[in-house]
Amino acid sequence: MVTEIGFVSLLVAGLGALAGGLIYLAVRISRGNWLSARSEPGLRAPQSRAKETR
Repeated sequence: MVTEIGFVSLLVAGLGALAGGLIYLAVRISRGNWLSARSEPGLRAPQSRAKETR
């Protein structure tokens, strides 16, 4: 059985994780690369090189 202290600890940890995730998303959106890792220039470069050689 979960004690009151354990329940509060889990609640605080869950809220902290939620807040951290929202801050992470806000930073990604504000920088403009929130869609996926494919929008990062380092990962897009090999694809563009493959198109140039064809």
